Amino acid sequence: MPILLIVFFGMFVEFWVIVAIAKQIGVLATLGATLVTAAIGLALVRRQGLKTLARAQEKAQHGESPAREMVEGVAIFFGGILLFVPGFFSDAIGFALLIPGLRGVLGRRFLAPIIQNGRSQFHFYSQSGAQSRTFEGEFERTDINNGPDGKKNQNFLP
Repeated sequence: MPILLIVFFGMFVEFWVIVAIAKQIGVLATLGATLVTAAIGLALVRRQGLKTLARAQEKAQHGESPAREMVEGVAIFFGGILLFVPGFFSDAIGFALLIPGLRGVLGRRFLAPIIQNGRSQFHFYSQSGAQSRTFEGEFERTDINNGPDGKKNQNFLP
């Protein structure tokens, strides 16, 4: 429900800003400005998105985690969506998501739960690595709530 309220409020603000600007500079100038900001924004999204993708591929080839680049890619994607939506308020937020420093702050904020004590909770391996690793093992499928002996698994969190 809060997301729906935020979207509704954002649409209200967007409409209010467009009407206020149209009263000042005219309807055609407002339409032209909206189209120009969308075109500039989408060109920036394409350029920054390709650079981010190249950095992610480079990190993957070296066996490093491209988590930061993936978060930046998501921010660029949402910035592109906001720039595509007609309006000045959404364009301002979209352009803000294209600022690399702000994306870095957002990236650290979202990656902080993943990275703890300087080590990552996941490992990334690329197929282009010099060594391949094969792991052998056995497994037994049991009920998720019960252990192998049939008793309730105390470590299971519902």
